[in-house]
Amino acid sequence: MENLQVGDWVVYIHSGEVWEVEGLVDEWVEVKEQLAKMHRQHFRKASDSEVETELERRKWQSFGRMIGEFKVGDIVLFKGELWENDGSLSFFNIGHTEMVCPVEKRVDLT
Repeated sequence: MENLQVGDWVVYIHSGEVWEVEGLVDEWVEVKEQLAKMHRQHFRKASDSEVETELERRKWQSFGRMIGEFKVGDIVLFKGELWENDGSLSFFNIGHTEMVCPVEKRVDLT
């Protein structure tokens, strides 16, 4: 296993889950998502694309959504402009769209 440092991202080889290294003691790895330390043989360093995908998944999870799950009323950035989703977002343009504020967190609607 390559050298690991606190803050590195690793893949748990038994599940494919991507976790951030929180602590290292000898051959043991501690990650934020688990209470127990696990031997470093169970991990490999995550690729940049795996880290990017995991961060995107966590962002959407914080909204209580699946990746790319837009709802009517969300505020989104589409091609550099702010829009309120009126239901017209489709799979075709989701790749060009970034969530700014999910409808559930909008204060202007309360």
